[in-house]
Amino acid sequence: MGDELAPHQAEIWNNYGGQRYGRYPVQVNAHALDPDLATRGVLDFIRVSGEPEREVRNYEDWCRASFGDVFAESFMLRYARKV
Repeated sequence: MGDELAPHQAEIWNNYGGQRYGRYPVQVNAHALDPDLATRGVLDFIRVSGEPEREVRNYEDWCRASFGDVFAESFMLRYARKV
């Protein structure tokens, strides 16, 4: 290749379980989720969107305040936990 860089467009798909694949971010691609999980996630997101702002002390608080518990627990926090 030398000094040339070959451009590459990444094609990334996430496995959401049950042979369901979708793109990131999951909140925008909820159609790829199990219908029950998508419904609970969207309803929870609507719920937290109508709540007054709360104190955010860390990433977990921010995820829950921004997206609701369903998306936070099923996606954001699941991949951010220390092993």
